[in-house]
Amino acid sequence: MPKRQRADNTTAKAQASAKQAGKQGTKTASKDNEEPSPTSPMLLHITFVLVALLGASVAVQRSFFVSAEPSTASVFTANVSSSNVSSGIRRIQCTDEPFALNRLRLEQGEEALVCIGENQPDIKVRGLSAKPGLIYIEKLLTEGEISRVVRRATPHLKRSQVLDERAAGKKSHLMNDEQWRKSTSVVFGDGLLPSIGERVSNLLKLPVGVLKNSTFQVQRYQPSEYYYPHYDTHPLSKLGKQKTADFPDFPWSARFATVVMYMNDVDSGHTFFPLDGMSEAQAIEMSTVAATKHFAARWKRYCALPVEDRPGINVKPKRGDAVVFYNHEVQDSGLLGDRDPLSYHGSCDIHEGQTKVMANLWLQVPPSEFGEPTLSSPPQVDIDTVKRVLSWFEWE
Repeated sequence: MPKRQRADNTTAKAQASAKQAGKQGTKTASKDNEEPSPTSPMLLHITFVLVALLGASVAVQRSFFVSAEPSTASVFTANVSSSNVSSGIRRIQCTDEPFALNRLRLEQGEEALVCIGENQPDIKVRGLSAKPGLIYIEKLLTEGEISRVVRRATPHLKRSQVLDERAAGKKSHLMNDEQWRKSTSVVFGDGLLPSIGERVSNLLKLPVGVLKNSTFQVQRYQPSEYYYPHYDTHPLSKLGKQKTADFPDFPWSARFATVVMYMNDVDSGHTFFPLDGMSEAQAIEMSTVAATKHFAARWKRYCALPVEDRPGINVKPKRGDAVVFYNHEVQDSGLLGDRDPLSYHGSCDIHEGQTKVMANLWLQVPPSEFGEPTLSSPPQVDIDTVKRVLSWFEWE
């Protein structure tokens, strides 16, 4: 079974290739005024860990907002020190054409300036991986927006939970599972930082309607806290069929893409994509076996490795910057495609003396935009399958 390629992305090796992404940036944004308050508890962040884990904690449901695909990358940890760009970087122009559901495409290591509107500074992006579709965004948030998000979220943070699919039909689908997820979080609704939603729509060239159906979650990770690998969405065959008190929008709708925004600089707690470089079939086997066999202890060992030794892609949190990854493909018809098996991702353990604050913006698409399911069914978890998957844990 082919091994995944490791990446050399330490500061010392960052010069080896212009395409070996070795930078991280910061992001710009805008102002905001009103401060909505969170309401009813609800959780939104799924993980495919047998009981499909989903995360959130307290939540005020509904979103507040009205695309991008890179290429295969690896460990992404070095910093971008300047917003200056060379004349060779291509510019993605603004357009008067209506946006359609799409994935912005960038090759690994490719940089671009994206127009987000008149009298607005371009935003610099960099492709990290085509599968999963993963793009790094510099300076998405302003200092004012970061301060407001942290100030509004902090009093409302509560223990993060996950979604237990086995609880279908019961009063609540929420459960605590600190083996897989340990943090505090809150979900905010309409009115919080609409400037970010408009900026994301213009950056990713997505319809305003997609942003309006989206959800904004703030999470805080303290020492030894984590969120081990999971998916943010289900395959199409499982979506559009449930609508519960806990989840009036999810899993009814699909989380087409996730924008992860960092509120502070941290030397640990990398966002990681361990299946980068695998085939879809391998990724499905890995995520299925990892879910049923509860590989939390193995992921903890993974996160204890030096970043440059971890298989897959690791993104270091940098204040104001963000990454976007696509959980679903887009079909030729323009309808939502099935889940990308390589969008499996997590957040590594936070080191002592550090705290990580971040926000997730889930860009949701309703069932009316779904195409036909194409993803193959998960395999039977037999002895041979488990042995194959265990052989992929290269750090063991």
